[in-house]
Amino acid sequence: MKKTIFYVGYNVFPVGFGQTQRELLISKGLTEKGCRVVILCRYGTYAPGKIANILAEGTFDGVEYKYCSGSAYRGQSFFKRNLKKLKGFLNEIGTIIKGKMSGDLKAILITTNSFDNILLYSILGKLLNVQTVIDNTEYWTAVKRHKFALGDKLYDKYSYKIIDKVICISDFLLEKSASKKPAALVKIPSIVDFSKFESFDFISKPGFEYFLFCGSAVYYPVIEFIINAFNLIQDRKISLVLICGNGGKGDYDKIDQKIAASNKKDLIHFKSNLAYSELVGWYKGSLALLIPLRPTNEDAARFPHKIGEYCASKRPIVTTNFGEIMYYFKDGVNAFVSGEYEPQSYANALQNVLKDKNVTEMIASRSFETGKNNFDYTVCGETAFNLIYNSY
Repeated sequence: MKKTIFYVGYNVFPVGFGQTQRELLISKGLTEKGCRVVILCRYGTYAPGKIANILAEGTFDGVEYKYCSGSAYRGQSFFKRNLKKLKGFLNEIGTIIKGKMSGDLKAILITTNSFDNILLYSILGKLLNVQTVIDNTEYWTAVKRHKFALGDKLYDKYSYKIIDKVICISDFLLEKSASKKPAALVKIPSIVDFSKFESFDFISKPGFEYFLFCGSAVYYPVIEFIINAFNLIQDRKISLVLICGNGGKGDYDKIDQKIAASNKKDLIHFKSNLAYSELVGWYKGSLALLIPLRPTNEDAARFPHKIGEYCASKRPIVTTNFGEIMYYFKDGVNAFVSGEYEPQSYANALQNVLKDKNVTEMIASRSFETGKNNFDYTVCGETAFNLIYNSY
């Protein structure tokens, strides 16, 4: 067993969305290369009673984790919440120092949207003479719904300068970070466990054919765009399934209102809070899976986790020719790609899915191969391992 890597900065594990899954799968890839990875969550963020039986310390899917506050759940009062945060902060630092003192600590791997955290871990790394590695997945100053403008600017401008090594999710972020000249730099795109997807047998058969979009409800502008494009398709035998989570009541209300105003409202099905195996079943039963990227810096910097999951589902993707799509997918080869982020253009791409079933299935197969070769956690784990062990 090689030396320990502490994965820090994010307080949602093991149940969570894209960033939790990315943290898990990078850790799993490193673990299978012989590394010991421990995910350190500073304090619990799960609501008591909503998600049951998450231990404060344990192993999930072969990856060790620890809540430094002593609980995976947040306190139910202001005093208890802040006491847990303080306890978690002190215990996290103590755990990192103890790892170094034992001679067993190889690296501090960081995933966070807080520049304060970046600064803290950078100082710890320099004091302890331990390499620090940041996994960067967003260009924060481009995220309009984010409220921490100063912190976002400091993150995007200085984090690459004070951290030893950088993992980026996109070419856009690679270019941004390269200008800061970190010691080493690699790209790890969307990351998925393809073997896990193949193990799910359930395939949704609701009695109608459907396109499917899955994503956070906070991306309402994208959901609105998809509904607008779907409204332009003449075929009324095809439905649209929207599976959304991670949003507030206002987000869901806007989606409900948009569906109610659609001329195809009877063909749009809105779902949330599905079990993961059921979600994958809906993926696998679809005609095609929808993920339009916008021509913005936010979407150029991102690489949605769903793209990897869509590939693993062996269904074709309908997307737009922006951001990371340009580096992995080509229209009519391994995806249906709209050249513009415009409802009619995207509707045309959706219509192309329906033209020839044999062509659609060939594109689905090629999409799977593209994902398997580029997004499987075993491939990405190798990249992370080489960054940490062979370039320092």
